[in-house]
Amino acid sequence: MSQTHKIQLDNQLLKLEEISNTISKLIHDNTDLSQIQSLDMLRKKIIKDIQLKNFKIENSHKKTIVSLISKNETIIADFNNKNSNNLRNIQNEKRRSQAYLRSY
Repeated sequence: MSQTHKIQLDNQLLKLEEISNTISKLIHDNTDLSQIQSLDMLRKKIIKDIQLKNFKIENSHKKTIVSLISKNETIIADFNNKNSNNLRNIQNEKRRSQAYLRSY
């Protein structure tokens, strides 16, 4: 792999890591879903770009990629937990409202 390709790949992996960290922070801060979706689209675009350029992945990059995959799995699990909690809260509020309306 040429030095230019190595630098390009390093930069793209660094950007992916920054995006993953930002998405994780936004999920924990209960931020609007549209910001998370925008960052996720950007993340997918970078991944597609890496695939299209067909870079040869070196061992040093493999560790970073494994770390990113692990971080993304954690992000997905956190996001699913947050959504489950939000849904549970909505269902509880709905039951309370229905019980209140039945009392009249």
